Amino acid sequence: MRILYWNLRGIANDPTQNALKGFVRDQCPEILCISEPFVSLDSIPCSFWRMMNLVAICTNDRGSSIPNLWVFCKPALWPLVRVLYVTDQQVTLQVMLDSVNCIITAVYARTSVVGHRKLWNDLVEVKGRFVSGPWLVFGDFNAVLGAHEGGAGICRLSCEEFQAMSDICELVHVNTKGAEFTWVRRRGLRGNVESRLDRSLANLEWLDIWERFDCCTLTRTCSDHHPLLMSFSKSSGARHSLFRFQKMWLQHADFHGFVKQSWNSVDSFGCPLSVLQQKLRSLRKALQNWNWEVFGDIHRRVDTDMAALDFLQQDIAHNGGSDEAFVKEAELQANLNESLRLQEMFWREKARVQWLSEGDRNTKFFHAMCRARRLRSSISFLRDGDQVYEDPFSINNHIVDFYSSLFARVADYHDASLVNQVIPSLVSEEDNYALIAPPSAEEIFMAIKSMDSDSSPGPDGFNGHFFIACWDIVGQDVVRAVQKFFSSSHLPASFNSGLIILIPKVENADAITQYRPIALSNFVFKIIPKIMALRLAPIAARIISP
Repeated sequence: MRILYWNLRGIANDPTQNALKGFVRDQCPEILCISEPFVSLDSIPCSFWRMMNLVAICTNDRGSSIPNLWVFCKPALWPLVRVLYVTDQQVTLQVMLDSVNCIITAVYARTSVVGHRKLWNDLVEVKGRFVSGPWLVFGDFNAVLGAHEGGAGICRLSCEEFQAMSDICELVHVNTKGAEFTWVRRRGLRGNVESRLDRSLANLEWLDIWERFDCCTLTRTCSDHHPLLMSFSKSSGARHSLFRFQKMWLQHADFHGFVKQSWNSVDSFGCPLSVLQQKLRSLRKALQNWNWEVFGDIHRRVDTDMAALDFLQQDIAHNGGSDEAFVKEAELQANLNESLRLQEMFWREKARVQWLSEGDRNTKFFHAMCRARRLRSSISFLRDGDQVYEDPFSINNHIVDFYSSLFARVADYHDASLVNQVIPSLVSEEDNYALIAPPSAEEIFMAIKSMDSDSSPGPDGFNGHFFIACWDIVGQDVVRAVQKFFSSSHLPASFNSGLIILIPKVENADAITQYRPIALSNFVFKIIPKIMALRLAPIAARIISP
């Protein structure tokens, strides 16, 4: 599903009409919104819209002035659209998109602070009167959130009121991929101004219902605004769900006993490195079943505890209370509080907000941060010159082909013995022995505690919290595995396997060259280089010259 919005500053001339037809032909939007057309809708022949397979839904109401916001849709969608609320700066529709009942609001804001306030009030009214599910707001807001979004003569009050409206309406500002600034004014080098005026905002219900949601700019032509394209669907292609250790499991009374039983039930002999891997694989499968059968879905637990408490309180209200009922109410309240605490831990871990200290419950904040992370980290399209990849499988193939050609080249080098000729040997025999000596159990455990337990795990899914909390159970096998490496200088091929993750090097990256790959290794593998780094630290300053 696609929605196209464009402030095209006049549609009566041929170049603008040709550009619009090209965008509609290439992008095939279900809904098209045009702002600031400078003419009345009646002045454009109906055949022009029929040519693009579009029908008019409505225009905004500006009294005696010409409407400056037009909304169209495909004929098949027209019976599923209902106009809810129209003012001079916005049009709100209820529309059935892919069997989902959604509210969408198209915006064209005035340029003054006073005009903005009227629009902010309109949006708050839409939120209160009509919104009970997915809601998307998009368009030209003629306002920014701060100086980082460009513009000249930024008004702090305007920025604060824009953000306040977003908070009241519970809307998330969605990252716009492509051009950093959506509006430009070219008046010579000194008079050049750029700003992010066009954007989309969505509530959490909208972000939840669409597995894939993307907002990007198209090429700016015939206007000083970039067209804004919003794409969304319920499916994002094939996904493989990876095991991830959850810190909230540590709060369960039976967790340690279950881990100990599962760990000791594995009879494995041979290389300690392989033994550790086999036990972790076996525990991973056992924990997945335990989470489903014993711990339970934490969100379902919250709903169940909430419903049980509500049912009992209604019964007390209608039939009167008793000592047993009051005791039961306190018990259910305690269960709900514990479930809510665990749910907060779950969302905090997924949101990966490390700068916020422990405090009041803020599950909704962590939920919003998790959705924002998903939007920022998703790769829904990539550009390669004039070629645009949007299908998940074509994106996958493009990424694999790029890095295969980049890293799979045959190395052409020869050893010139330059290192031995130029760099003196400064590591003594005593230093060398200290560097390669098998570490003690205490040294290994101290290295584990010095590592970031919240860092992203590797393919096995276990983080530092698991190893620290269960050290009395798994510590002996971890120590044997690490000591085995230092005595044999050998690692199994799978021991240091990792997940390749693409990190954007710039904001709104849309080309594979704008990403850098990093490897997420298993926590047990990272213990070895951590010990090496701690041992190297005392002598590094002595052997590295200024």
